[in-house]
Amino acid sequence: MMIRESGNYEFAVARGDSGTGKLDTIPNLARAAGTETTHSANRFSAHEQLTLITLSEIKKASESDTSKYPVGTWFLLYRSDNGIIRSEISLPAHISTDGFVESWHVRVLLPDIDDFVTGDRKPLPTTLDDDIAFNIA
Repeated sequence: MMIRESGNYEFAVARGDSGTGKLDTIPNLARAAGTETTHSANRFSAHEQLTLITLSEIKKASESDTSKYPVGTWFLLYRSDNGIIRSEISLPAHISTDGFVESWHVRVLLPDIDDFVTGDRKPLPTTLDDDIAFNIA
């Protein structure tokens, strides 16, 4: 998890379930968040209506515009779905004591990634029990 100096924004990466990156479903974490992640995310709990934000809106926003882009622990959720990586950057409204998101405050759906598979690479796993190894450079 990364935390901005002001402590108002935190960022975590987690594998999502089959609802990740899809407009017509509500995603959740593929595995329960740990105690500290749950505690950290719930410091900012806000039970408000779900908001969907487009990438173009984010590009236009200034850092001082926190009314539409609230503080909290944001999650990059990712999921492999039949050779496609689906992802989103989303802010949970609350994470339950069992470590799963009860509701989302904001969801930002990212474009699907499907143009990286070549003949010399193995296809991505599609089950929840398979992790995806990747390098961050």
